[in-house]
Amino acid sequence: MKYLGLSILVALLVINLALFAFRPLGDSFYVIADVWVAALAIMATLAGFFAFKIHGFKSEQGKAMLFIAVGTAFWTLGEITWGVLEIFTDFKPVVSIADIFWYAGYAFFIAGMFFICKLSSSKLGRKKWILLSVVIAIAVVSIFLIAPFAADTETPLLEKAASAGYIAEDMFLLISMAFGLTYLWDSKFIKPWSVIFFALMLSTCADIIYSYILGSYETGNIIDILWNMDYILMATGFIYNRVVITRLFEAAQQAGASAMGKKQDKK
Repeated sequence: MKYLGLSILVALLVINLALFAFRPLGDSFYVIADVWVAALAIMATLAGFFAFKIHGFKSEQGKAMLFIAVGTAFWTLGEITWGVLEIFTDFKPVVSIADIFWYAGYAFFIAGMFFICKLSSSKLGRKKWILLSVVIAIAVVSIFLIAPFAADTETPLLEKAASAGYIAEDMFLLISMAFGLTYLWDSKFIKPWSVIFFALMLSTCADIIYSYILGSYETGNIIDILWNMDYILMATGFIYNRVVITRLFEAAQQAGASAMGKKQDKK
């Protein structure tokens, strides 16, 4: 099962790279690019809710998983909306209803990180100084990245706000992930959640590049590879999380059965 999951992951990554290398349909490649990213986003969303199902809403991890799955669902709505507008109407506005869905997704991701932090009851200790340094670094980088948009007098205000807004939300998301990663550091769940965090970091990198090439961006641009990998790895992280939880449940059941057997033997 382990090798099957790894094989599927590698296959999806290879297909993702091959599509952008060979660009089938030529000038109409954007159709394939739109359908492909929507399919990957749907896959990630389904994986997120599948992972949530084993937790339920009573646990902190279940709440975190639900909010992040819902955030992924909003991003999926953004991908589908953009694809429909581009393929069926040839309407490619800088700001569209798709951006509303993408923006909404961030709120759920950040809420999910809040519940991830609640998973650990231990104090940060010395790690708080590392966390503080990371937060300050992200804040400084945010100012550096957003400043050019504030100083730009030629770009329309709505376009500037959209570009700077994505960077600002990505920076808030990075800060919340820094908190989540710090609290999870010694946890059994650090590996699956790290895959999800890394996926979101790829999305952040793509968003930053997109903000700076907004005027020349077209679907099928090489940065789409990063957004696609984001969804592939998020789906992987969700499934990995469910596998880890399943194994912990099975281990607990076996330990409980073993303890019960010992009590019966004593009787």
